[in-house]
Amino acid sequence: MVELCRSRSFRTPLGLQRPRRRTWLSWRPPSPRTPPGRRRGCAPTSPTGARNGRGGGARRQAKSASNKKRRASRWAMGGRDAKDCGLFPLHVTECSFLRGLLGWEAFTFFGVILFADKVPEGDTVRHETIHYLQYRELAFLGMPVLYMTALLAGLCVYTWRGRCESVGEVVECAYMANPFEREAYFGEGKRRYLNRRRPFSWWKYVGSFPPEVRFIGALQDR
Repeated sequence: MVELCRSRSFRTPLGLQRPRRRTWLSWRPPSPRTPPGRRRGCAPTSPTGARNGRGGGARRQAKSASNKKRRASRWAMGGRDAKDCGLFPLHVTECSFLRGLLGWEAFTFFGVILFADKVPEGDTVRHETIHYLQYRELAFLGMPVLYMTALLAGLCVYTWRGRCESVGEVVECAYMANPFEREAYFGEGKRRYLNRRRPFSWWKYVGSFPPEVRFIGALQDR
């Protein structure tokens, strides 16, 4: 009988056994070709990409759709970022007088946020959350003083420039050039801004008054 496979194995001085070494007489049959649409070691896949016997792709699609709906509902109220910043214990919804009398969607007053709608938009929530953080950084009492000081400074600057055609445009430019508002409008459209925001981020806008063309009509467009 012909020996088709010879092997040698011996132990090292430490007692460890080395792997077997095959000689030139060793022979093994070739591995079969992998059929198309199937990876080695995995179950065959269907044209839709679902593995047989594991529920198919419809289940994964339904799960991804539910996850998208959950994320959308979470971001509708500002998401996890606003909750971490302490927004939800200090807010009041359905304040219709804000839109009826002042035409505002929301307003932050000494850390308490008032919303005109029952379920405000995510941009509005993030905007007011930034104001809440500004209140907290200035111990809730320094924010109104600095806010009004910056607003008066903007009124003086844009009135002195004389490029606005009416008093309303002067007030609008002074409001939009306010450092606290510039940071709030900058971060309201960014979902991760509240997580990445550094304390006193509004300070970099202090002392700068952009051209009037940048602000005129900005509130109407929003």
